[in-house]
Amino acid sequence: MGAGRLLVVAGQWDAAARALVARWAAYSAALLTPRDLAQPGWRYEPGNAIASRAVVGGEALAAADIAGVLTRLPWITAPELPWIVPEDRAYVAAELNAFLLAWLSELPCPVLNRPTPLGLAGPAWSRGRWVQLAAACGLALAPHEDGGPRPPLPVRARVTVVAGRAIGAVAPDLAAGAVRLAGAAGAEVLTVHFGGPERGACFVTADPRADGARDEVADATLAALLGGRPRATRVAASPTATYLGLPPRSPVHGAGFGLAVRDRAARARRRRRDAGLTLVWGLPGDGPTAAVLAALRGRRAPVVFVDQRDVLATEVRLDIGAPGGGTIRTRAEEIVLGEVTAAYLRPHDARRLPVLAAAGPESDAWRRSARAEERLSTWADLTPAPVVNRPAAMASNGSKPYQAARIRAAGFATPATLITTDGAGAEAFWAEQGSAVYKSLSGVRSIVARLTPEHRPRLADLRWCPTQFQAYVTGTDYRVHVVGDALFACAIESVADDYRYAARQGADVAIRPAALPPDIAARCLMLARALDLPVAGIDLRRTPDGAWFCFEVNPSPGFTFYADATGQPIAAAVADLLIAGERG
Repeated sequence: MGAGRLLVVAGQWDAAARALVARWAAYSAALLTPRDLAQPGWRYEPGNAIASRAVVGGEALAAADIAGVLTRLPWITAPELPWIVPEDRAYVAAELNAFLLAWLSELPCPVLNRPTPLGLAGPAWSRGRWVQLAAACGLALAPHEDGGPRPPLPVRARVTVVAGRAIGAVAPDLAAGAVRLAGAAGAEVLTVHFGGPERGACFVTADPRADGARDEVADATLAALLGGRPRATRVAASPTATYLGLPPRSPVHGAGFGLAVRDRAARARRRRRDAGLTLVWGLPGDGPTAAVLAALRGRRAPVVFVDQRDVLATEVRLDIGAPGGGTIRTRAEEIVLGEVTAAYLRPHDARRLPVLAAAGPESDAWRRSARAEERLSTWADLTPAPVVNRPAAMASNGSKPYQAARIRAAGFATPATLITTDGAGAEAFWAEQGSAVYKSLSGVRSIVARLTPEHRPRLADLRWCPTQFQAYVTGTDYRVHVVGDALFACAIESVADDYRYAARQGADVAIRPAALPPDIAARCLMLARALDLPVAGIDLRRTPDGAWFCFEVNPSPGFTFYADATGQPIAAAVADLLIAGERG
């Protein structure tokens, strides 16, 4: 690899990152923090990252001059942004995460670790999910309940894996297990922590960041960055154990919770297992959730509803080493997760629930809610039962430019796009396109608006946050709902910039059923499958000359808005898909 600069992406208080930058001074290493993203001069055209321009330490840096990137920042949070007014910090954090996810994913140089929709530094998983994967990789576990050791084990040893090499003074079996875990997680860099006695040490947790304080780790990381983009080898956990399941007689299968089961409850569970059981999680007043519930009950399908409003009275426990196992205890009943044969998930932002809003973000109620939702999300990602949709798959929509790369890979055109902190650059893009819109990078405040002369004075504010601009594409909007192998397309006519909010502009919306050309229909099915979304809402626009553009894929579509206007039986199709999963 030719000469170039190394970047370390980290938080402003990361002392280890600053030490690495100093250690790698001969390679012109520089620290990239969230503060650098609030500088004029950033320019990124998705699909052409090699031509992008960064600003690091006040200096403009062409992407072509970046030799490698080490990412130590799992995610940008609001406290990292003190220069932003408090009421906007959460929004700006979401935008910066969306921007870095897309940009780092596309850079052609080595990036350790490549980001995922769940974390900028690689697999930023819950501890419960790491424990499940460690079990599948054959690592010894302490007695666990819900993914946490009881009592907590202090960390006594750690191993950092860099490009398949284990670094750390530990027993050979621990080193080999750490390498297997990194490979299974797809992480080029992973620090694995072990606790307990020296003999029989148990897995505690893992962190997808290098332990840069150790010289050997720092040198190995540098070699990986300079030697080309490493690829972690995915290692099978064992001939019989896989990430999604272990043999029924595995030593860690079904770690018990001491729950007494009465004969009547056991008989009810056997009936559920034989008939199939669909779990629905959400709010009863939500249109799609209510419609799917009604369709399932109309078909007399066994269904259990977990009301998100009762989150503080909901206890979720997971069986370690048995992905998909565990229990949910609500006010009304106990649900054995291993008996769930399909699930429909459409939870809303729990922080907006009245009981949590009143309690506040530092309350025990918030922590209990977050714990329950994290465990249920972990279960949904790991269960072998069909899920509509898995949280990990839905996360790609958190970065519009990141998802757009997957859309292009499926063969769809996307509008010309510029993401920038430079007002002059935005002005030039606007002039080049003739007409342009601006929209969020993340899923927060996701409203599309056309640029008008009144926006020009505000272009100077771009320096505070990268902003996404796209060429305005004229034509007719189409919403395509994919449900398994079925498609429900409708055409939308409106003069509003964003028909979802047409009333704000005093505009009308007309929705009618529509047919898609066979090649576009096939492309929609391929795109939903590529994103691992059994149910998806795909937003298309057909231009007057017959070209088709795709704007985004909604992983949790509010389909009743369209079904109510067209009469399309989308909820019935979702119910049938879930029932087919039960019988499968």
